[in-house]
Amino acid sequence: EEFIEIGNPTATAISLANWKLRGGIDFDFPAWANLPAGEILLLVNFNSDDPYKSADFKDAYGIKKSVNLLGPWEGGNLDGNQTIRLLRPGILQEEPGKTPFYPGLMEDEVKYDDTAPWPTKANGQGASLNRKSLASWAHDPANWDALNPSPGEYPGLGGGDSDSDGMPDDWENLHFGNTDQSATADFDDDGLANLLEYALGSSPANSNSFNLPVA
Repeated sequence: EEFIEIGNPTATAISLANWKLRGGIDFDFPAWANLPAGEILLLVNFNSDDPYKSADFKDAYGIKKSVNLLGPWEGGNLDGNQTIRLLRPGILQEEPGKTPFYPGLMEDEVKYDDTAPWPTKANGQGASLNRKSLASWAHDPANWDALNPSPGEYPGLGGGDSDSDGMPDDWENLHFGNTDQSATADFDDDGLANLLEYALGSSPANSNSFNLPVA
């Protein structure tokens, strides 16, 4: 399965409401999604609410730590010669007789290829494109390496479980916007405790997301 890592290297949490990916693929971030300071999430090309597909993805890449998955995106595969744009929302535009909308402002953009000077080992040879520096220009092929895939792993990003409640901080911040929720509480009132939602891979902020095992 393919994936895109979205990282927040700043010291401030970011609400991803009305953020979008456009270009070779399309993805609208859910209104509840938050990206904490110093954290990372993964966009995937399958339904991230499917516990079996999520488990298969983690097994395929040997992922042992908690990672936050969002998906699916719309569009095709991440083949070469594509442009992907990360758009943040501007000021809400409201005109009489028209549907209000947030204009998309460019937060980041990469136009990549699978031929030199881009790393060619990421072209169907088992490697993935890895950005060397988030502070450097994404369009520059010299800012990318072809490395063994390591979804959810990036130097300086990713956290632990600061309150030792069994729910990783980045998972709590993504769904709740903070780490204040109790493991035994039921944030979305669906009859499943927050910690159980984490274990099942369901969303604790969506009462229609259960992912209960089938007997």
